[in-house]
Amino acid sequence: MSQHDMDIANQAGAATRADINLALVALAGMNYGPTAPAVTFAYMPWPDTTTGIFKQRNAANTAWISLFTMSNGDWLGSLATFLGTANSFTKGQRGTPVALTSSAASMAIDLSLANHFTHTTSENTTLAAPSNAVAGQSGLIVITQGATARTLAYNAFWKFAGGTVPTLTATIGAVDVFGYYVESASRATCSLLKDIK
Repeated sequence: MSQHDMDIANQAGAATRADINLALVALAGMNYGPTAPAVTFAYMPWPDTTTGIFKQRNAANTAWISLFTMSNGDWLGSLATFLGTANSFTKGQRGTPVALTSSAASMAIDLSLANHFTHTTSENTTLAAPSNAVAGQSGLIVITQGATARTLAYNAFWKFAGGTVPTLTATIGAVDVFGYYVESASRATCSLLKDIK
């Protein structure tokens, strides 16, 4: 535990230096400990090592606000409420597409990394069943034919209209766009927009 009242007492030089060092250690560790700091300030942080919850003092310095669990970073309180309701954004929301690679004729995809992906063909391959598939996720995979036109097969996880599996545009440099919507941990509805120009 490293906590300090942030009050440097009048004392001899070495003791003052030691007191300052203790205050700095407390600041660096954000006053972590199993019990609340005895002296508190508005907006003061406190990692509560008893409950595992990161807390912050409120503006009036009258109570602690639980912000998130330290073991996994799950937010508590207002942010959880925000994420659990319908929200309107005034700016575009985006994530960087993740590049997929193929190895040993298989293309792995981890849906926890992004919604949108890219792939430039390098071999005939199969789009594997994804890891971390959660119902409700949707996105696109932009597929560009490399220096040699390649084929793409699909794991049974990926479902297509009428059960008809599409083929990639067999032209060097061609761009096809694969769209998906995850229905469950075991299937996604998909389509392929071909030869986008």
